[in-house]
Amino acid sequence: MPHEYGGNNADRLNIVIMIKFLAFIFFIFFILISLLGFSVFRLFKSFFSPDVRSRERQRSSSRNSRQQRAGSTQKKKHAKVIRKDEGEYVDYEEVR
Repeated sequence: MPHEYGGNNADRLNIVIMIKFLAFIFFIFFILISLLGFSVFRLFKSFFSPDVRSRERQRSSSRNSRQQRAGSTQKKKHAKVIRKDEGEYVDYEEVR
């Protein structure tokens, strides 16, 4: 026999299970929306203000290019210098 305030125990149990399930779905939805919002926030942040890692990459790339230029000038300093009047042209013939 149902109570005055509605339904039997099985109905109440089903309602409790349904409420718990909806709370779980809401929680998962909240987590997913939070992750999406955080990702969008990081994307906008990277567009409007370069973060520390990108500044460090810029510094290291400029440092590397300076080192490469310095290395190429050092190679030029140590390269053998041949005067224009030294040596002669030799016609190359392929031997088979």
